[in-house]
Amino acid sequence: MSRLAPLLDPAAGGHVWIFGHWPEPALRWWEATVPLDRHSGTTFTGQVRCLRYELQMPTAAFLEQAPAFDRHGLYLVQADRPMPDTLWLDRIDPSRHDAVLVGNGAVMSLSLPHAVETAQVIGFTPGLLAARARHLPPD
Repeated sequence: MSRLAPLLDPAAGGHVWIFGHWPEPALRWWEATVPLDRHSGTTFTGQVRCLRYELQMPTAAFLEQAPAFDRHGLYLVQADRPMPDTLWLDRIDPSRHDAVLVGNGAVMSLSLPHAVETAQVIGFTPGLLAARARHLPPD
């Protein structure tokens, strides 16, 4: 992800939504502390697996954390505002994803299924990717 980070411009889209993040991409048990209940603050420390979640943060905060995602696949959306609580893409026909994302302020999406694969980047504004691609490091 570090190599693709220059495609994200905090000035153009102030928020990043990451979904389907697996902190341990292999199917194995590992030690972690996870919340059991947000309201009471109860946590569990012990063996977990198949932990998957979504994250939303300012683009600048994501850029600081980008190296932590280098070993992982990643699907993210950069937007000019946070995504609403009620937006759940799994419940929307895939043919409508881009339109729904744009309607909620998305400026680009980035899909990297696995760390060693080719990324697909979609800019929702004409010329956006061409301008940002100039900042990518050479091969």
